Amino acid sequence: MEIVEKQDVDILLVNPSLDVEQDSKKRLAMRIDKKIPNQESPPLGMGYLIAVANQHGLKAKFIDMGVSHFTVEDLLEHIGEVNPKLVGFTAYTVQIKSAAFIAKEIKKRFPALWVCAGGVHATVTPKETLEEFEGFDFAICGEAELLLPKLLDSIGRGTPLSDVAGVVTRDKKEFSRQAIECLDDCLCSWISHDRFWKSTKILLVWKLRVTNCKRFLQPGNRLIDITGQAKQYCDL
Repeated sequence: MEIVEKQDVDILLVNPSLDVEQDSKKRLAMRIDKKIPNQESPPLGMGYLIAVANQHGLKAKFIDMGVSHFTVEDLLEHIGEVNPKLVGFTAYTVQIKSAAFIAKEIKKRFPALWVCAGGVHATVTPKETLEEFEGFDFAICGEAELLLPKLLDSIGRGTPLSDVAGVVTRDKKEFSRQAIECLDDCLCSWISHDRFWKSTKILLVWKLRVTNCKRFLQPGNRLIDITGQAKQYCDL
């Protein structure tokens, strides 16, 4: 496990892994040149969430368990050290069972801590995800940037999370998926800060949400390798 900063946070975002060694081997296998990382930059979606959290005075942190070599026990110990109000998992379908297992272990150790599922799988099948995996308290359906401040405010006030649009709970009858129509209206400071644009390395980000954002289509703009500069937000 890498040594990471220990300070209280409002939300801890997690990319799950149950086998950090195997995940590491998979990443290395994708490298054309063993010395040059390939698809190992911080997930863009996590950057947007961190930016929104910062804008609203919230402290957010992201841990990629596979990249940071975090075992489940490492994560549990870290949660005890940073004392988050919410732990949020991002997961594709191939990751959801790993995320669910880790979520269940978190609830065993910290029963009062809120744990949620987000990402593609939870957005497509939020109710089914909650029915199948008891470790998740609720699911995020759609773009979390739109609801993150309201969600943390609801947790702080102790009001029903089911009142927050885009949050799906087990007892919520109807829900809607949150979608950002124009990314120009969404805060992008995590990846548009000057220190990220000074790098000479190029990072190709092929993601639907980026292709719709005018910021990246203007002449002269380039997408850069932010792996080294994102240390203050992500444990890489």
